[in-house]
Amino acid sequence: MEQQIVENDPKSGFLISVNGETPNSETTGYEKNHIIEILESEVNSQEILTKLWNTEQEKIKVKTIILDSRLDFINSAKKLQEVFQSELTATVNKLNEKFNSEVLKIKQLYRKELIGTGLIELVNDISEEGWVLVMKQNSVNLYKCYNPAYPVKLGYYSSGSIREYSDPVTYLRGIYVNILHPMITTGTIYLQTEGGTHPNCASKGFGASCPGTLQDREISVTDTNELICLLEEISNTYEKMHLDSAYYIPSENYIERNETPQWTTQ
Repeated sequence: MEQQIVENDPKSGFLISVNGETPNSETTGYEKNHIIEILESEVNSQEILTKLWNTEQEKIKVKTIILDSRLDFINSAKKLQEVFQSELTATVNKLNEKFNSEVLKIKQLYRKELIGTGLIELVNDISEEGWVLVMKQNSVNLYKCYNPAYPVKLGYYSSGSIREYSDPVTYLRGIYVNILHPMITTGTIYLQTEGGTHPNCASKGFGASCPGTLQDREISVTDTNELICLLEEISNTYEKMHLDSAYYIPSENYIERNETPQWTTQ
């Protein structure tokens, strides 16, 4: 009976787990009740539980991440070469554009100086061919006035086909040539018209003309004879319509024939 009481007593169970034997064993130096009294007087069981509770630690999870970096040296070298080639091409293009821009500026400065010194001689020479000098804010132009306005009826193709329209497509009032440009390009020649739009002019009434076969022709301001020949060629060109480079093809009635056009420049 006494043995059963000891097993059911929590305090006795604690003593058994500590000592590894029952209080009634022969090796025990104290009686069961005497040892319990000593523990109860020296140690507070609630204090023991509190300390044990406070010593509990949270679980810690540690994750290890391993990064495996691999380089494809062949593809990397190819991409680097492509980037280098692209950057080199872009740089060369920029340098070429800068060089051409500076050359054009130098030519324009030279021409401005020439206009200032050879103005009277130039005006006298071109006036005999019906041209005058017109100076604007950003341009120096040679201008030919048509009075009365010139009826534009003939249209040419480079193949030799000629269209003669029953009625004038437009009337040419004037031609402007900006001699500050070293060569003829879009914006060098302007046409002044009335009535319909000239097929080789971007706008009705007044606008830049399509240079057509005159593209990149040099405008010589140092050789008066060469300049006069160019002005005559410009007049012959826009007194007609070069239909190969027209902004539109007139749809009015016309008669068509074939011959070699004399105004086409080579």
